[in-house]
Amino acid sequence: MANVLETLSNDLAATVQAASPAVVRVEGRRRVPATGVIWSADGLIVTAHHVVRRDERITIGLPDGSTRPAAVVGRDPSTDLAVLRVEGGDLTPAAWASGDGLGVGQLVLALGRPGRSVQATLGIVSALGESWRTPAGGQIDRYLQTDVVMYPGFSGGPLVDASGQVIGLNTSALLRGVSVSIPAATVRAVVDTLLAHGHVRRGYLGVGAQPVRLPEALAGQIGQETGLLIASVEPGSPAESGGLMLGDTIVALDGHPMHHIDDLLTLLSGDRVGKAVPVRIVRGGQVQDVTVVIGERVWSGSPDPDLGGDDANTLGATEHGDVAGRGSGSGRPGPDPKRGRGLRRGHHLAHGRPDRHERARHRRSRDAARRPAGSPDAPRDGDRL
Repeated sequence: MANVLETLSNDLAATVQAASPAVVRVEGRRRVPATGVIWSADGLIVTAHHVVRRDERITIGLPDGSTRPAAVVGRDPSTDLAVLRVEGGDLTPAAWASGDGLGVGQLVLALGRPGRSVQATLGIVSALGESWRTPAGGQIDRYLQTDVVMYPGFSGGPLVDASGQVIGLNTSALLRGVSVSIPAATVRAVVDTLLAHGHVRRGYLGVGAQPVRLPEALAGQIGQETGLLIASVEPGSPAESGGLMLGDTIVALDGHPMHHIDDLLTLLSGDRVGKAVPVRIVRGGQVQDVTVVIGERVWSGSPDPDLGGDDANTLGATEHGDVAGRGSGSGRPGPDPKRGRGLRRGHHLAHGRPDRHERARHRRSRDAARRPAGSPDAPRDGDRL
């Protein structure tokens, strides 16, 4: 037995050693530094968006102890990813794996470099699921949850498998009270888009909405039981320009039925920005059609500097009302949306704090690991749709 444990211990140490040359320190905020992963030998670094709180005076600490200035290439707050570029080259890029053979119960390592040396924590894959959408509307290819402890500064670092290959990027900002990683496929797609365009385009209406049940007669008339009640309309928004009003119920957009917030988020994709689309609404008990030109969501250049917590961040889209989370009903694994939010029906959130403090995450990690999987379609905290 002792030989087995010794072999396992040595193998884990070798895995950390093999992966650590691609793990860097990211100094992009006033407090504890975070972690990044070398994407390419010519100086590209991928990290978490929320740990880069400024666009200038960013420093990267390399494995050899040297430092280099870095610039922001692009950000996608909806998936909490950012790409940086350091001066010079001759870096060691990470080896990325597809994760196709990943299974629940397999050992994984989370690596971080908030200081000069690499740090590691061991865990297992605790849940896998289908693709899901973040509270800010970003599309994640696969739900990947682990029980690793996210120590301060680990966000933006790699999740590696037993062979030392990177299967995901760790972040504490997407979901509260649970350790999730952005899978390699999503990281690759977002990085490619950021390198090409500098940002990921997202559609925007300028409404706050909540799912509501339609009257029985009306439901029979249009062939669906629920719609999205408009609880607020932002002045000057595409919704106001198109004639949408407070109290309207959206039942279809561009020919697609609207049952839940996730349906609307899915259709507000980048390819619809600037296009005039038909919106079917119920107003005063009557079905009407209006035309709205989809706008583009404009993200702020960097995260809100006033947010508390080591890895706290504002991400999300507004959902009024049902804070129990009426998601897509897919049963995908994820956190319990009722835990730890302190919200009541009817709340409107202008800003959310998905994680107060990673040290608190450390204390809650055992409870989070035992929590039954629910749906990642949690209430949307933050910006309007």
